[in-house]
Amino acid sequence: MKSTAPLRLRVILGLSLLFITVGGIAPPVSASEEDTYTDLRAQGIHYYKRGRHKQARAVLEKVLATPKGQRDPLTSVFLAKTCEAMRRLDLAFPLAQRAVALTKASTPIGKRARGLLGTLKSAYGEVRIESSSETRAVAITPLTRFLNRAKRAHLSSTQRRLSLAPSTFPLTLYLPYGTYRANGTEFTLSSDRDVAMIVQLPDDPTQAASGSTGWIYWTGGVTALVAAGVGTWLLLSDPGPTPAPEYSHRLVIDSGAP
Repeated sequence: MKSTAPLRLRVILGLSLLFITVGGIAPPVSASEEDTYTDLRAQGIHYYKRGRHKQARAVLEKVLATPKGQRDPLTSVFLAKTCEAMRRLDLAFPLAQRAVALTKASTPIGKRARGLLGTLKSAYGEVRIESSSETRAVAITPLTRFLNRAKRAHLSSTQRRLSLAPSTFPLTLYLPYGTYRANGTEFTLSSDRDVAMIVQLPDDPTQAASGSTGWIYWTGGVTALVAAGVGTWLLLSDPGPTPAPEYSHRLVIDSGAP
């Protein structure tokens, strides 16, 4: 007679699985979903390594938007490297910081994330620009000459991006260490700072000039009218040139006769 123990075991396991599913406990992520996520991330990394940065950014941002991507430091690391290659330090820095926050320093991915963030911080510093206006144009002028090609490229990309549209404040930028002017305000960004440098822009000269121009224009108009009225009054009331005094001379010839 054959033992029925294996059959009973299969029945019990089947009922247990049915109980777990019906009871509302979510089953683990299927292998196909895991494979899809891994494949999509691998595709983005492949695009980055091939220098196809636009495609890499599009794919990795899609991966990052998933719940699993939010917890995956490897996605943040390669998306940060992709943004750095695209001269978008304003995106690369926060992504590298995110990867560090998701990892432990002792793990391989943790060391990789900290190495990336350390490399960025060794060359670029954070600047927080503030203004009394909500939006306005910002012009960054370097006073330091940069010989490093990558630093020049990052700075030029930042300047070009700022020139396309007015900026919203507060504005965070990442610039090579050096001395700059921001709308005329001079500041020096050094590597010994652990926090962002705060730069307060002066009042918008365009708005001030606009207000004063209107005032000058209005005042000038009144002045012109007053001057015209005074000139007209002088013209009408002017009796004309004062006639020169007339002198009458009478010549008497004395002949010497008595």
